[in-house]
Amino acid sequence: MAINRRRFLKASLAGSAAVFGTKLHGMDHANLGVEKS
Repeated sequence: MAINRRRFLKASLAGSAAVFGTKLHGMDHANLGVEKS
């Protein structure tokens, strides 16, 4: 049970990190577009 919970936490952390990374990536692109124009 503890192993499953730990694995689930790792998966959820990885998922949230991926979502957060894509959001930051999109913000960086938006900022670059604003700077160019």
